[in-house]
Amino acid sequence: MDGAIAKAIAKAQEKITFVSRDKKVLRAYQMREMALSDYISGINHARREGEQEGRQKVIQETLLEITKLLKEGKSIEDISRLFNVSDAK
Repeated sequence: MDGAIAKAIAKAQEKITFVSRDKKVLRAYQMREMALSDYISGINHARREGEQEGRQKVIQETLLEITKLLKEGKSIEDISRLFNVSDAK
């Protein structure tokens, strides 16, 4: 196992040496790293937005359901039991 790790480290060092000697290759590497970072940031941002939209949708649907139940004459206590909400007194 140690030999495999040593070989991997040596190979990585060779690549670093090669990249650092050629400014065009180094710049291309840096640009690729920045692009990957931007891509990951975009994905994470979209995920957070989607989660927020999902939460807002659940809240809106819950409020609509509560409104419907109130119009049907259900009591606050009945609605609380339906939504498994305890009295906060």
